[in-house]
Amino acid sequence: LYLNLDKEVVGGVTYNAITGKEEPQLTDKFRAYLEQHPRFFNFKSIKEKQSNIGLVNLDGEKFILAVLPVLRSDLSGTTKGFLVAARKLDQISISEIARRQNLNLRIYSLDEAQEIERFQPIINEMIATGNDHVSSRTNNFIYGYTILKDIENQPVFFVRIVRKRDIFLKGKDIVDRVLLIALIGFGIVILSTNLIILQTSVLSRLLRLVQNLENQRNLPPDRLEKIPTSGNDEISYLIQTFNELLETNRRNNEKFMKIFRASPTAIMIVRVDDGQILDVNSEFENLFGYTAKEVIEKNIAEFGGWLLGADADRIMGTDQSNDFLRNIEVSIHNREGKQITCNLSTEIIVIDETSYILYNLSDISALKQLNDSVSRINSLLQAQQETSIEGILATDEQGLIVSFNYRFCQMWYINPNLLNGKSIHETLNDECVPEALRNSIEQIYNVGGCGYSDE
Repeated sequence: LYLNLDKEVVGGVTYNAITGKEEPQLTDKFRAYLEQHPRFFNFKSIKEKQSNIGLVNLDGEKFILAVLPVLRSDLSGTTKGFLVAARKLDQISISEIARRQNLNLRIYSLDEAQEIERFQPIINEMIATGNDHVSSRTNNFIYGYTILKDIENQPVFFVRIVRKRDIFLKGKDIVDRVLLIALIGFGIVILSTNLIILQTSVLSRLLRLVQNLENQRNLPPDRLEKIPTSGNDEISYLIQTFNELLETNRRNNEKFMKIFRASPTAIMIVRVDDGQILDVNSEFENLFGYTAKEVIEKNIAEFGGWLLGADADRIMGTDQSNDFLRNIEVSIHNREGKQITCNLSTEIIVIDETSYILYNLSDISALKQLNDSVSRINSLLQAQQETSIEGILATDEQGLIVSFNYRFCQMWYINPNLLNGKSIHETLNDECVPEALRNSIEQIYNVGGCGYSDE
């Protein structure tokens, strides 16, 4: 609007910024408002090129109003009139201001802001103190609040401004980096310290434990030694557990060796892979006449002379297979060359993925001689029985026929099949047996309804 010195409108236009259409009725409202507020036209210094600016409320609508005197271009001379400019403070205007100032700006009417719960204490504080309110609820943003008043000094707007804390965020990033570097450095120091402690208290002890175990790897069970330990930590517990297992193994080995040494049969243990003799017991020494030191660690093929003839091929063959033998009669000779008849059994055993053969030998020479004597006697008796001119029939106490000669069958005209494996009772009941023979035998045995007599 252009006004003369009498504040009369001499020109101008009022239009809607959104629709672009004129709204002449606002012209009268502004003229009436300016007539009621003549101080808008009072300027302290024309040369300052400053306008009088303020917020006005026209029928509930807020406007930014500016009044500037009309002068010459060099700001000289007397006032020719006044230029009045006004703009409605709507959301479009607010967004434009926020964009130009690079701010997150939000303007509420005071009545609207007072209905929002989180703004109420802030508004009360600013009205009471007359100061603006600034806070940082988060590390990333600063929140500023102020109340705008109109030209009548009445609060009309509640303004909230949000701005990023660029300096704080940069400082925070630098501090985070410094802390990270410090933390890494501290972690390296702690890790190095822990490694030294680990080396001293754990790894070195584990190394000694491994070395101790390695030194005892190939020792026989009776020469294994317990590992000294002290303390109550995990490694000490591990060593204690090992010592307990070692003691259990020692006792079990002691029991085995007692049984092995005291066995009444000769025992020899041979490794299958290379045929090496690993151990023999006392009965083996007694049987063969060799001491354990003379036999152990020798190859069974070198010592194979103790087996005679075909027995050597048959027994030595089991060294290369998983077969086993049971109660095989073999002939051996001892250190003095004496031939001995033995009962041999072999067994394949596997320990720690290594196969071994157990040879068990029992001296049956005396039994063999006894059996041979019995066989000779039986042969002699059989010959005498068959050459006798008399018939012979022999039974045991239960009446089972154990022997008869051909002359007996010939005398009584009996088929030998009636006598083989039969009892005298079965034979007498056979209809092929002569009546005279039946009567004679019944008379001898005094056969009754229940059994036989001992006569």
